[in-house]
Parts: sequence; C-alpha cells; structure tokens
Amino acid sequence: MVEDQSASKMRVSVHFTKEELQCPCCGLFEFTPGTIVKIEMIRRGYGKPMPINSGTRCKARNTKVGGSKTSFHMKSLAIDVECSSSYDKFDLVREAIAKKANGIVVYDWGIHIDFGDRPRNMLKKG
Repeated sequence: MVEDQSASKMRVSVHFTKEELQCPCCGLFEFTPGTIVKIEMIRRGYGKPMPINSGTRCKARNTKVGGSKTSFHMKSLAIDVECSSSYDKFDLVREAIAKKANGIVVYDWGIHIDFGDRPRNMLKKG
C-alpha cells in the first residue's frame, strides 16, 4: 500500500483508497491484492474517475441496504460505481467485461461489478 501524504489516506492502488472500499459502518476491508488489481485495471481502461458507492459490506450493512444474503460485497469481491450517463455506463461495462468481471449489473444510478466465484459472465439490468 502507498501512503497518500496530501490526503492522509491509505492508498490501496493508484486510484483507490482503503476508505473508498471499506464498509462505511465498521471499516471492514478484506479485498485481496488480486481483486484490487482487477479493479484498478478496470479504472485505468475506463480512463475516468469511478466513484465507489459500495465496496466491502459487513452483514449488518448488507442487510440495511437490502443486499442479497450471498452478496459478493460481504466477501470483498464486488463494487458499486456511481455512473449516470449512458455513455459512461457503456464504457465502464465494456472495461469490466474486458477485465473478466463475472457479474455486471446495470442500474439507473450506476454499475455493480463483481469478481465472484460463480462462473456466470452475467450482464443484466437491475
């Protein structure tokens, strides 16, 4: 990890901080270096900021937001990215597919991307 001196936030990659990806209610953070690399590769290919709406979730947070009981957020294998423009959504989905994301869900507010162990290569509208 690289310390970002200007913001006093622990960077886990060039474009992301631990604070962006951890559970907002308890600070849980279990992303593996391999998953961080995949997220960073998507960001580099996308070429634009990716505001993280949700990264890791503890069980209580997942219940509070109405997440699935088997949510990959609880395993630090998923991110939700705020993205409202149709063009930006298209670009982000294209990068997620290129970087072998297993699950991609398009919502009105943005994109869910996961690297779960279910072999599904799924793209759906939520």
